[in-house]
Amino acid sequence: MKYRLLLFFMTLSVGLLAQQTFVPDDAFEQFLINEGYDTVLDDYVLTENIKNVTFLPIDSQGIKDLTGLEDFSALTDLRIFGNPLQTVDLTANKELQFLRMGNQILTSINVYNLTKLKRLFILESSITALDVSSNTNLELLTLEDNTELVDLNINGAVSLESLRNVNNDKLETINLSANTALKRFSAYYCEKLNNLDFVNNTRITDIIFNEMTSLSNVSIKNGKNNYYLESLRNPNLRCVEVSDADYVNANWSRTKITGALRFDEYLVFSNDCGGSSTLETTEIPDSNFETYLESIGAGNGVTGDNKVSTSAIQALTTLDVSGQSITNLSGIEEFTALTNLNCSTNELTSLDVSTLVNLTDLDCSYNDIGELSVIKNLELVNLNCSANQITELNTLSNSKLENLNCEVNAIEYLDLVNNSRLTKLSCNDNALVGLNIKNGNNSRISNENFSVFANPDLTCIQVDDENYSTTNWFQTDMQTNFNENCTPVNDDCSFTIPIVLGQDTPGSTISASGAATNPNCAQNGTTVFDVWYSFTAPESGSMNITISAGTLISKIALYETCTDATPLNCDEGNLSVDNLNPGQEYYLQVWLELSSRFQSKSESGGFVLKAEDTSNVLSTEDVVSDIDFSIYPNPTSELIKIKNSNSIQSIVVFNSKGKVCLKEKNIENTQTEVSLRNLPVGLYFIRVEDEFKNFIHKKIIKH
Repeated sequence: MKYRLLLFFMTLSVGLLAQQTFVPDDAFEQFLINEGYDTVLDDYVLTENIKNVTFLPIDSQGIKDLTGLEDFSALTDLRIFGNPLQTVDLTANKELQFLRMGNQILTSINVYNLTKLKRLFILESSITALDVSSNTNLELLTLEDNTELVDLNINGAVSLESLRNVNNDKLETINLSANTALKRFSAYYCEKLNNLDFVNNTRITDIIFNEMTSLSNVSIKNGKNNYYLESLRNPNLRCVEVSDADYVNANWSRTKITGALRFDEYLVFSNDCGGSSTLETTEIPDSNFETYLESIGAGNGVTGDNKVSTSAIQALTTLDVSGQSITNLSGIEEFTALTNLNCSTNELTSLDVSTLVNLTDLDCSYNDIGELSVIKNLELVNLNCSANQITELNTLSNSKLENLNCEVNAIEYLDLVNNSRLTKLSCNDNALVGLNIKNGNNSRISNENFSVFANPDLTCIQVDDENYSTTNWFQTDMQTNFNENCTPVNDDCSFTIPIVLGQDTPGSTISASGAATNPNCAQNGTTVFDVWYSFTAPESGSMNITISAGTLISKIALYETCTDATPLNCDEGNLSVDNLNPGQEYYLQVWLELSSRFQSKSESGGFVLKAEDTSNVLSTEDVVSDIDFSIYPNPTSELIKIKNSNSIQSIVVFNSKGKVCLKEKNIENTQTEVSLRNLPVGLYFIRVEDEFKNFIHKKIIKH
């Protein structure tokens, strides 16, 4: 009898253990507890509780081990991105259809024989190989920032329709020959990839490959001509083989509707690219500049033809052309990899560095440059533009700037409020009437690194702490003092601060004097303490100007001239205007008001001003060919439905004045709905961005 009882309890114990799933990772089990699938952190969970789970969103939970996942036998949608997993084996999860994963230490992924898998996203991993040849129903594969990937096998993925965002700099080959269902392909920064063949991909609709330094052979000779192609900054790709070169050359635009390039300027299309490649060159009109580039091996081998090798100059990160008697630096815009440019001691009268977005060091001193814009050079750390003829210098975009030498120029106003990393400033011998260095970090600058001599009209420098600056900074003129709130230099319209369209411009009305007359939108009975700005009207003649000042009421008045008694327009918070004269200078009067229970009165404080070209907001952008897009009902009274053949990433709704009314991000679906319930009746514009960064614009009428 005792033996029978012992045997019974042993059998019962085994039966109970068989109903448990081993989950050794505490973070994984804790997630299951939080979701109600488990109750006690003991490394086990009832299999019965998890076997019917279909959706498991466990992104960024700190999970290191997915043991136990194999018992989620009904799982169709798994999201495990951002967990410190080194290996992932999902071969037991046969029902899986959607999978998103990735992290920097992930080195191995096994999705063998998951025949129901349709969408696979692998992001930011360190995997060296990926085999999806057994995933016969896979439709979408996204491979973004898998920097160690060397081997990619997609041969058996016969249902694959979209291979996107492939940017793996060690990947040498992508074999698409078996993927006859492929419709969309995009790849970037694959530095070792030299060949792409779309000959078997007769259903292809969209092809994008950019920034491929080794790519030299592309064939799309598949009998089709009605697909979208984009090929940019591929220095060694001179020719793309197509089915009908005459048709392509006659019907394909080399630019988008916006004017941006679709193809590199040197790219040609041919039925047979054998022997058709020619060296891509960049025009260098200044003979001294060209001669110097030839001398350092960046030319085309022919001195005196004013041309150099584009691929060679695009590979340069440092360029020193100081003292070369150069009068024209045209062509510098193609040196897109430059981080350090020294063009000092030449005879330059102009300099355009707007395309050099990687620039950290710029020395253009000792020239005759009258205008210098560095608003696009966000990485700039060191700037020396001394000994020129510069009258304006805008560094509001250069938040990384540490050293600024702008002495011996004609600069009247310098606003350094956004340059909190500044450690050295020299602006001697200018025409300064205003200097604002109230950036919250003045203590980084020592006396020997602060010099503002020879500015006879500069009476006040705005700083963080008047006592600190007075005690530590001595290299100023006798009439110059430090103050935490100087009278603004743009206190009246006789001296306005020019603003850059699209850029946030911080300002303040503290210590401003009262206006002679109040604009018509000012609160009756208040004294308006105002400051003034100016801008040049864009080609469209349409502007949207916004101002924000926290809890204060912010107001703007627009004038055609400083002597006008009545503004063209005047409003609170936002000003939308049309029919401005392109190229004409206009003036903005800005002031703040404080609303109380009993009255409104003028108030002083800080604000942020922004003026934008409305046409940039409502512009028509490229619609990629063969996209199946629909939006309905239109007109609508409330709800609109959107369908797209590509996955929708984001939606923005603008009113007729270009103001953003609604935003939705991270949609990641081919269809969605947008409610206009809270918007007034009127005309709106909707901008839809898809997974390939294509934009579609449509008008919507709400009735």
